[in-house]
Amino acid sequence: MTILPKSKYILKDEFDFKFNPCACSYCGGRCCYGESGYIWLNEEEMKSISEFLNIDLDVFTSDYLRKENGKYTIKDIKFQNYYSCLFFDRDERHCSIYSVRPNQCRTYPFWGIYKDDPEPLFSECPSVEELDKDIEY
Repeated sequence: MTILPKSKYILKDEFDFKFNPCACSYCGGRCCYGESGYIWLNEEEMKSISEFLNIDLDVFTSDYLRKENGKYTIKDIKFQNYYSCLFFDRDERHCSIYSVRPNQCRTYPFWGIYKDDPEPLFSECPSVEELDKDIEY
């Protein structure tokens, strides 16, 4: 693996890790599969994805989403012993709606749950590295 200059990393206040978005190209989409979960969508994201797919919003909502506690989430698919996002292309190992993916996906791995405990990220995401406490970024 090539080590990139620190300027290639994304750092966010309050997070004790750095993110190398270039590493996503060889990861295989680990953030898109695993346990069943939720990918929440707002109305704007629903419209954007349905337009991208060139389908009616009502059809998109009924065929691609499920409603949980009054909010919409993308359906997941069980495959072998894991689940994947409905839009994760398992053959190509990438997101089939990448250009219009929801904000939840765009902001990964900088989610609030990882502020206090980033440890799960280090084994899940090859793009995430612990910050060296002896270096000022």
